[in-house]
Amino acid sequence: MRVSLSFVIIPLLIISCVGKSEPSPKINFQRLKLEETGIEFNNKLHYNEDFNIFLYRSFYNGAGVGMGDFNNDGLQDIFFCGNQVDNKLYLNLGDFKFKDITEAAGLVSSGSWSTGVSIVDVNADGWLDIYVCKSGNPKTKNRRNELFINSGRLDANGVPRFLNEAAEWGIDDLGLSVNATFFDFDRDGDLDIYLLNNSITPTEIVLDAKKGLRNIYDEQGGNKLYENIGNKYIDITKGAGIYGSAIGFGLGLSIGDVNKDGWDDIYVANDFFEKDYLYYNNKDGTFTEALEQSMNEISQGSMGVDIADLNNDGLPEIFVTEMLPYGNERLKTKIHFDSWDTYMLRLKNGYYRQFPRNTLQLNQGLKPFDSLATFTEVSRFSNTAASEWSWGVHILDLDNDLQKEIFVTNGIVKDLFDQDYVDFYSDPIKLNMIYKEKGAVIKELVDNLPSVPISNHLYEMDENMHFTEVAKNWGLADPSFSTGAAFGDLDNDGDLDLVINNLEGEPFIYKNNIDKDKNYINITLKDNTKNTMAIGSKVTVYVGQKTIFQESMPVRGTMSTMDNRLSFGLGDYPIIDSIQIQWPQGEVSKLYNIASNQFLTIDKSEVKVKETSNKKESKLPLYTDVTNNINIDHLNEENDYLDFNRDQLRYSSIATEGPKLAVGDVNQDGKLDLFVCGAANSPSALFLSEGNNSFKKINQGLFELDKLSEDTNAIFVDIDSDDDLDLLVSSGGYQYPSSSYALANRIYINDGSGNFKKSSQSIPSSYLSNTSCIVPADIDLDGDMDLFIGNRAVPLNYGLPDSSFMLINDGTGKFTDKTSDIVPGFKDLGLVTSAKWFDYDNDDDLDLIVVGEWMSLHLYENVNGKLKDISEEVGLDKTKGLWNSVEVSDLDGDGYVDIVAGNLGENSFFKGNELYPVTLLINDFDGNGEIDHIYCSYEDGKLYPMATKKDISKQMPYLLKRYLKHTDYSNQTIQDIFTNDQLSKSIKLTANQMASSVFWNNKNQFTESKLPYEAQLSPIYAILLEDIDEDGIEDILLGGNLYTVKPQMGIYAGSQGAFLKGKGGRTFETMAYSKSGLYFNGEVRDIKLLPIEKNKSLILVARNNDDIEIFEKSH
Repeated sequence: MRVSLSFVIIPLLIISCVGKSEPSPKINFQRLKLEETGIEFNNKLHYNEDFNIFLYRSFYNGAGVGMGDFNNDGLQDIFFCGNQVDNKLYLNLGDFKFKDITEAAGLVSSGSWSTGVSIVDVNADGWLDIYVCKSGNPKTKNRRNELFINSGRLDANGVPRFLNEAAEWGIDDLGLSVNATFFDFDRDGDLDIYLLNNSITPTEIVLDAKKGLRNIYDEQGGNKLYENIGNKYIDITKGAGIYGSAIGFGLGLSIGDVNKDGWDDIYVANDFFEKDYLYYNNKDGTFTEALEQSMNEISQGSMGVDIADLNNDGLPEIFVTEMLPYGNERLKTKIHFDSWDTYMLRLKNGYYRQFPRNTLQLNQGLKPFDSLATFTEVSRFSNTAASEWSWGVHILDLDNDLQKEIFVTNGIVKDLFDQDYVDFYSDPIKLNMIYKEKGAVIKELVDNLPSVPISNHLYEMDENMHFTEVAKNWGLADPSFSTGAAFGDLDNDGDLDLVINNLEGEPFIYKNNIDKDKNYINITLKDNTKNTMAIGSKVTVYVGQKTIFQESMPVRGTMSTMDNRLSFGLGDYPIIDSIQIQWPQGEVSKLYNIASNQFLTIDKSEVKVKETSNKKESKLPLYTDVTNNINIDHLNEENDYLDFNRDQLRYSSIATEGPKLAVGDVNQDGKLDLFVCGAANSPSALFLSEGNNSFKKINQGLFELDKLSEDTNAIFVDIDSDDDLDLLVSSGGYQYPSSSYALANRIYINDGSGNFKKSSQSIPSSYLSNTSCIVPADIDLDGDMDLFIGNRAVPLNYGLPDSSFMLINDGTGKFTDKTSDIVPGFKDLGLVTSAKWFDYDNDDDLDLIVVGEWMSLHLYENVNGKLKDISEEVGLDKTKGLWNSVEVSDLDGDGYVDIVAGNLGENSFFKGNELYPVTLLINDFDGNGEIDHIYCSYEDGKLYPMATKKDISKQMPYLLKRYLKHTDYSNQTIQDIFTNDQLSKSIKLTANQMASSVFWNNKNQFTESKLPYEAQLSPIYAILLEDIDEDGIEDILLGGNLYTVKPQMGIYAGSQGAFLKGKGGRTFETMAYSKSGLYFNGEVRDIKLLPIEKNKSLILVARNNDDIEIFEKSH
């Protein structure tokens, strides 16, 4: 939660909503009335001039709820935390009847502000204890955390008695705590504690996000790690590698073994500008924080977090909640974006890549030759990025179908980011008027804050990691201000019920009424150590060919504790093949042939236990990174120009699409050499292979002369028909005017020995354009190479139609424009990004495939030296996308060449289909002589601008007078904002698909197959089609990512490379990084195979603003 008295402005994200299919009704949950349950609790708040949201920023953060069997009668009881009301403990009497036993149990603690609750057996006597975190008004005294030890003695009514022993155990911390997790981090058989605190340091003091603040220890406000040394805890934070600073604005905490080494790791979700922490357990009593080495992007104002295996591959995912509203109207009224400059300043100062949305980090396993896990952020791909002002998140199987769902609690009592409110009350004059009239400025501010309850969210997943929001259909969509939530089987019927602690209202008690035709197993673990509940155990259930993995970690979500029993949905399987338990200290037990539909207790002392070291046999991956062993010393250095700084309403830049590589034997010594394209003001380079993995840079002075150009592509080809390879370089750059000589394409003539000389006459100097590619082919079969020149975008005018050209070689290396004779359709062809020649119809001449942004795939058939657009005839005309790359090869071995095209991918907020495409309107809407870019998306069949009121009004000031309020603008369609005349004169670009695909050549038709979902997680800029694993079947290797994207959209960083192993039958399987070894860092722009010896090749990976990564076959 991000809030301060100075109205800290934060980012909004844009969602492009297309037509959605409503899932069929599936009312699984029944909300019980309070008179049915006997639970009378209401976490109601009262503010005044001296204590309110502006003086205590966590005022509306709510409180947690916990489940546990406190009297050991087999039923889960419920403990509610209250902020300005007393905590309550309700004894479960069965059949969803509960009794308030707070006073009888000795748990009354009036006058304190409770936040989180942890329910564990602290003193190892077999009875559950309660640790309550405290916070609240810093001026009050009753703010120490409490540890209520269960005496184990029941009165005549079965009520246990508790005694506060926090001081005796050394954990009565002074009131800045949010939550605490008990776990055995050092595997010594007792429970240690990670204590999550939220500093009261005013955010205004540190909003400049200076460097180094993270390393300044704050005794009171920093997080703490406590080690259990018997009957007492000691603070070991400083020596354990844990940050304990005042900027650790922690709101979420989750424990899990993310790298599957058997030791518990820690994830901390931090609010405001501080990045989250991912602590890896070093197995020696210390941790290493390595989030940046494992994740490319994270949430900004992080709230709750859960760690669990979502897709049943045995690897735990990490879901972090944020505050992104959902839907056009709320997006434009309830949140605001960081600027690019603010984002870059924080990135420079060490606060990493943070974006205002939920993040779902998909666990991709270990990095090659590393003990760290690698994650890909997939919230936009999975449709889970926006769930309103969200607190807790829970990953669990609610309908026992083997597949987990995601539940998110939502709501903020006072809508602190309502943009109309912020605009009005951020005016000092208006604040002075209020003070003069009423005297109570702050209370007046709070009174006028909007207050709208929001439904909680439930996401149901399909087999491809796509989610549908189903809370309404499942009976969980009651509007509320929900914070803490706890799941557990309250009636012992084999499914998970739900309890939610709400602000300003009664709690929700939901009874799960799923159909009983699905099987389950409910497992209670008992350990013979001081960790009696076996917290930290890792349990894997095997049924059929499926694997279900859970970790025993009851404190999860936000400030809450779950039923400590592990509930596994088994679907239609009546028998469990086996259950494997890895106990907290590393030993392993296995049980076989277990009947389903039972509550099973597994006592470590009663089952066979096998010692394990968690060390797996290390098998070399297919490829090894040898970058440091090969002397291709070239760093691509981009200039500072970003085109969206000029085009204010654009979201991403096209200025960082290099470097490209060219491979060829320039000196005819039998060894392949390498050319690397340079960015503007950074010269390209030619490396001559000297054998033995050694390369020498040559002709550098020649390329220095042309360093002003942005070299967008290059290829070695015999231009002048003298049997050696000349060098063809395309130049581009959005920043140069069309008259700039920096846009001139270039040919360097080879003397046969690798010495090059620039030819000034080969390409007509009149063709100055922002070229993306030059692709040679002998189109007229006269024995020399002709050129297709594809142009990327009109300089300084993105989106205006640009023309491409066909140049014919006279046989000596001089070219003439023959476009109008050969293919008139190249005029205003579009924003071309890539093209390839290939013989699609096996008629012994070369045809042309062209791709680009806002374009369909265009296939031109070569008919006697003329090019005919046959895209519609072969089924490629309905493929409008944001295409970046294309390669061709006969992937299925049927004798016909197929097409692989790289698109934007599906891990973005651009969602389109043929009926509701993503749309870009281009026009000089305000008549100031410069074009404007209006990105649009559909919601409920209507076309809305994506731009916020602030952004569109800044670009077109005349709209300020028309739309005084954000609410006035929020529901305006494109037709409402602009006149019919403006719209009719606008250029309209559309894209109906974002997926990267294979287009299978069926002789006279192409059939599209989307690449596996791992290939859809970023834009694809680089494609290599080769038999990479040498099994006789061609594979696909992909690279991508784009970091120059404004914060409201978030960067596109979902790729660390994708190796799609060919399986035959037109199918591919994604190989894990730990097996392939092909793990790419950064923004990949090209991939080339470079044979260096017989049966030995290198894979070269060119990256923007980075050096070249080099991989060699391991064996």
